[in-house]
Amino acid sequence: MVNRLNQGTIIKASGISFPLLIVSKNTINVLNQGVITCPIVIDEVENALHLRVENEEISGLILCEHLRLIDLSERSYSVISELPLSEIINVTDAIQSIFDYI
Repeated sequence: MVNRLNQGTIIKASGISFPLLIVSKNTINVLNQGVITCPIVIDEVENALHLRVENEEISGLILCEHLRLIDLSERSYSVISELPLSEIINVTDAIQSIFDYI
């Protein structure tokens, strides 16, 4: 079930009130029981780590500093949307910036 989810997929998972963007690489998604995600919310301020996503299915801000491992073998979920590669690159660049050296 988890191995069909790709980096850039936006899902709604049971027990979580906001959509989640899968940010972990496809190979990680296949090897692990879970996926690494960032929440998408509507009531935050846009900045370098809060990136806007907007398409027909969803509108909000991706909170890049709120990484969470979600075990989808324990939750039901549905796919909402997919991000284009250019937006995935922006998100992963923002996440990487959290861990950069000074």
